[in-house]
Amino acid sequence: MFDLTGKVALVTGAGSGIGRAVAQRFAAAGATVHVADIDARGGAGTVELIAQAGGRAEFVPLDVADDHAPGALAFRLGALDILVNNAGIGHVGTILQTTAADLDRLYRVNVRGVFNVTKAFLPAMLARRKGVVINLASIGGIVGVRDRFAYVTTKFAVVGMTKQLALDHSADGVRFNCICPGRVETPFVQARLREHP
Repeated sequence: MFDLTGKVALVTGAGSGIGRAVAQRFAAAGATVHVADIDARGGAGTVELIAQAGGRAEFVPLDVADDHAPGALAFRLGALDILVNNAGIGHVGTILQTTAADLDRLYRVNVRGVFNVTKAFLPAMLARRKGVVINLASIGGIVGVRDRFAYVTTKFAVVGMTKQLALDHSADGVRFNCICPGRVETPFVQARLREHP
C-alpha cells in the first residue's frame, strides 16, 4: 500500500474504467482527487464511490481535446502533485477502414489531449520542482494490434511524448511515466466487443 496523504491528483477520463479505478485507488491512499471527464454522470458516479469509501474527490468537467479548457482548469485548481492522462478513445479498422476524420478524432483526444493537459499543469510542477505525470498508452503503443490502425498510431505517439517529456524535464524534479496495459475489461472495451464480436 502506498501513501498519498496530503497529495492532490487529477485523473482524466475518470468517469469509468481504468480512470475510475485509478481515482479510487489514489483516494484510498489518501489523495484528494479531481475526477475529470467529459461525462458528467460518470464523473459524479466516481466521486460518489470515493465518498462512500471515505475518500475526498470532486468532479471537474473537462474536454481534453478543447485547447483552452485544460488551461482554465489549471488556473482554477492550482498546482498538482500527480497528473494522470488517462482519457482516450478508440477505433476499429485497418487503414482501409479508417477515414482522415477517424484519425483526426482519435488524435485530438489521445494525443492532443495529453499535450493540452500536460502543457496546462506542468509549469506549476516545474516551478515547485516536484510532481508526477503518468500517461496511459496501451500495449498498442509498443506493438501493433490487428485492425486498430488509428488507435495504435496515437498510442505510439503517447509513448514517444512521454519519453520526450522525461528527457526534457526529469532533471527539473518532475517524473514522467507511461503505462501500457493490455486489454482491460471496462465499459469501453465491452462496447467495442459488442460492435465487433
